[in-house]
Amino acid sequence: MSQNRIRILVFVAWAASCVVPPMVSQESPASKERIVNIHAAGAEPAFVLQISTEKSRGVVSVRNEKHAEVQKLTCPLLRDNDEATEGELEATREQFVSNFIVRDLDFDRHPDLAGIREFGAKWARYCVWFYDPKQHIFTKDFLAEEMELLTNLEPLGNGQISSSHIGPENIWRAVYRVIESEQSRPQRQLIPLSSCLVETQPGGGRPTTVVITRYEKRQPVVQRYEAEKMDIKAALGMCNQSRR
Repeated sequence: MSQNRIRILVFVAWAASCVVPPMVSQESPASKERIVNIHAAGAEPAFVLQISTEKSRGVVSVRNEKHAEVQKLTCPLLRDNDEATEGELEATREQFVSNFIVRDLDFDRHPDLAGIREFGAKWARYCVWFYDPKQHIFTKDFLAEEMELLTNLEPLGNGQISSSHIGPENIWRAVYRVIESEQSRPQRQLIPLSSCLVETQPGGGRPTTVVITRYEKRQPVVQRYEAEKMDIKAALGMCNQSRR
């Protein structure tokens, strides 16, 4: 097995320990259109999501239990790529539908929505919508826009969100906390907690340095560790320890 293959498998195992299972049932795996049910919970209604695409947009038709549309959400695919080819758009359309996520992203115990808007071999960025229990619809705010900038967005629990880059060179993960205060503007936002960078040899070879950054009173404190005698698993283990 190649060193690149080993490195990718190790990182996937490292990231998978933080995955939270989606709170949905999925009825259709088809890439052209997909139906996802969000079950009623407490005083919150049930929804049926009809996920599809139209040209360069991802589309989510939010319907009630009687299948009447109550909201239509759209996501501009490859919005930062003015020279996207039809093949790239088609691949992104398929990713938006087949990998659409329903998960609590802002830790308010309500399901939120995320659909891939652009991606590469080892990364993705999403369109994000939060459920508003007061209006019983899905909305965007400053926090959602911040999450849309993160690569490989992943909720970790305890109010923490991670962003990561798998490599092959210079693997990193950054961790943020969702904070909310009626006195602040914007009211909800991300603040950095820590990051870990595994610097590697050119081309994604063995690790050379592990750079761990922690934020104390919102000021970065940086520590560098020589890693030339480590393998990639040991270097990533240091990143795990930095989060504890």
